Amino acid sequence: MYYIYAYLRLDGTPYYIGKGRGKRAYKPQGRRIGLPSPDRIKILDYFEKEEDAFNEEMRLIKHYGRKDKGNGILRNLTWGGEGGSQYLTEEEAREAKSKTDKRYKELNKEKISEYDKRYKELNKEKLLEYAKKYNELNKEKKREQNRKWREENKERKAEYRRANKEKTSEYNKKYRELNKEKISEYNKKWRELNKEKKVEYDKKYRELNKENISERNKKYYELNKEKKVEYNKKYRELNKE
Repeated sequence: MYYIYAYLRLDGTPYYIGKGRGKRAYKPQGRRIGLPSPDRIKILDYFEKEEDAFNEEMRLIKHYGRKDKGNGILRNLTWGGEGGSQYLTEEEAREAKSKTDKRYKELNKEKISEYDKRYKELNKEKLLEYAKKYNELNKEKKREQNRKWREENKERKAEYRRANKEKTSEYNKKYRELNKEKISEYNKKWRELNKEKKVEYDKKYRELNKENISERNKKYYELNKEKKVEYNKKYRELNKE
């Protein structure tokens, strides 16, 4: 037989609701809630099934509310029931967990950073292999995510480039030097797959930038007169016939 009990204040209002059997209600059992005198311990109801007792415990705690949550008079630290969760809803539990995790990360920044660094060093190949497999399986998804990110962060990206011109330029230069063959191969494949698209793009670009192209060509010829003369001379010699 199970029962629901209440610990009462001197004015008769409950300050704790619990579920028990036997002499549970009359034993402290390490609770932070003070045990009142026997005349202020009240057995509220009896149940054959433990599940029914749990349901009633939860109903009463919800009815009277909890002090720690600022919505009632009880000193219970959970909402009762089997496993006695501290939170009434899953959303509330998730929110509390998120806050706890955030606080932990703030307090242990250096420790976490050091752990991550060590883990990455020890598992380089494993992580690279995982990233490779993930990218292969999620090509389209990744491409879509990157496209959305670029669209949403256009201004931010442009602002960063303006603020870090030299740094960005240096990084791009190094990247191109280290990946010459890879970039060349990629460009070659792209041109083969997008021949018509490239022709169309070049045509549009020339139409939109006539003046700029003309000005640029003019400057180039002025700076490279001798070079151009030499080139024309060689070309005529090779194509005489």
